[in-house]
Amino acid sequence: MLAMQDGPEYRRQRLQIMQAFRLEDVAATIAPRSAELAGRIVAGAAAGIDAIEDLLTRVPTLLCRDITHRCSRPEALSRNGRSR
Repeated sequence: MLAMQDGPEYRRQRLQIMQAFRLEDVAATIAPRSAELAGRIVAGAAAGIDAIEDLLTRVPTLLCRDITHRCSRPEALSRNGRSR
């Protein structure tokens, strides 16, 4: 979504995200949990990480699972022995 151009698909996805996360939840819940998840991934990656797959894809997917249980793409979880 970060790299998407404004258009119908972008707006549809943005609406879904806005329904799942209240703006006030970002600082209170989402940012700290994102930092925790990313820290665990980096700490556990002795052989290095793929920043796109292991952080930019996996962290939001885990947030969906942990916070809202509304993630529609569980296959977006990382390789590296983690659920796919």
